[in-house]
Amino acid sequence: MTSLRDKLEPKFWCTDIHKASSHGLATSKHGACSLMHISTVPEQYYIARHWEEKLNMDRGGFGSTNYGTNYGFVFDGITAGGKINLYAAQAFANYAARWLGQYSEKFVQGSGELDSLAKQLFEGCVASENNPGHQDEKLDGSGGAATGLFATIEKSSKGSLVVHGASVGDSAAFQVFRSDENYGAARLLTAECIRNQQGASDNGGQLLLDIGIDGRIWTFSHPVNNEDLIILCSDGLTDNIFMPESRTIIPLILTLTAFDQPITTNCEQTLAGRLPTHAEISKLFARTQKDKLIDVSSKTAAVRLTHYVKWITLGRHKLEKEYFQLQTDLEMMSEQATISQSVPNNQELYMGSSSAVDKYLNQKRQTDLKTQNFIGGKTDDVIVVVFSPTEKGTRQKSEVKTDRPPSGIILPPRDYDNIHCDISYTIN
Repeated sequence: MTSLRDKLEPKFWCTDIHKASSHGLATSKHGACSLMHISTVPEQYYIARHWEEKLNMDRGGFGSTNYGTNYGFVFDGITAGGKINLYAAQAFANYAARWLGQYSEKFVQGSGELDSLAKQLFEGCVASENNPGHQDEKLDGSGGAATGLFATIEKSSKGSLVVHGASVGDSAAFQVFRSDENYGAARLLTAECIRNQQGASDNGGQLLLDIGIDGRIWTFSHPVNNEDLIILCSDGLTDNIFMPESRTIIPLILTLTAFDQPITTNCEQTLAGRLPTHAEISKLFARTQKDKLIDVSSKTAAVRLTHYVKWITLGRHKLEKEYFQLQTDLEMMSEQATISQSVPNNQELYMGSSSAVDKYLNQKRQTDLKTQNFIGGKTDDVIVVVFSPTEKGTRQKSEVKTDRPPSGIILPPRDYDNIHCDISYTIN
């Protein structure tokens, strides 16, 4: 297979394989493309698993073609297995960034080639020569797995626009309408591939570096207007949206200025144990200022969606933090008891039996989940890519607004988890 290395001018931005943790905010110079890369997983999770640093398995980026249209891509590394899946997801993202920059013009509505082009892209992602371990053995991702998603815009000779894309697994794509009779609604472009309700481990398919494609490639094509927004995301977002109402919840979140900043109170008593509906979000933020949807830039959209996830997972984040800290403490006590041959009062738990520790922790976790009041969010890595079809399809916000929050909600300063490190790229 022909290598794409060094064939393209740098017209894209992509997450970096040498930065294992979250990247924060990236925005293109022209403002039409943005990305937010965060995690709601507590640091204690990584300590409990004896990893050296925080890892964000979600990888992706955005770019622009030579004829002025935009594209985006998301690859969600499977959590189990650690860095090998991060390296695989990053390898997929690097390949997709270059491939889409070179071959997006081949996506032509009605040509019948979408399926074959999507297969060609994903096969290139998983090909052995795409393994970063060939350049640095420390970055070997052979056998690593991730879900995959891309979307790119076709511009016809008459100026009409179409979004084409494909996915393997449960990452999701939305089209937010901002110019026609559907104004204010969102369309789930990847409806068929969203995983079923059997469990969090069921992701509907994955890409495996050096191995192949496991699962079906789902494709989509829909007309778009230049004012619309395309949103690509990992399940770190969709698992925290009440999906039966995603058509209206996504646009609502985009307009809420309260999410220009992280919110540190999650109204636990009001929404205990479940995700809020559209009506409940509207009521809770009824007294806050709202933007017109048409005025929301790609940057603002990406920030608000990820701050929504931060808010919705606050209670779960606290619980998981305590859980993994307890796991680390128990493991240390177990090691000390084994070395000193002294057995604490809870003999079974502290005698070095990992199965006993795991059993106790799992029972405690399930009990806490049922008895503590918090919104039913899920902690996870999160990547959100937002772009308008062309460079001129988005409006710029001059500054982030400071809004009065709903009663009982506290808005802290904006220096939160270092997620405001703007990165830009230049189109030559």
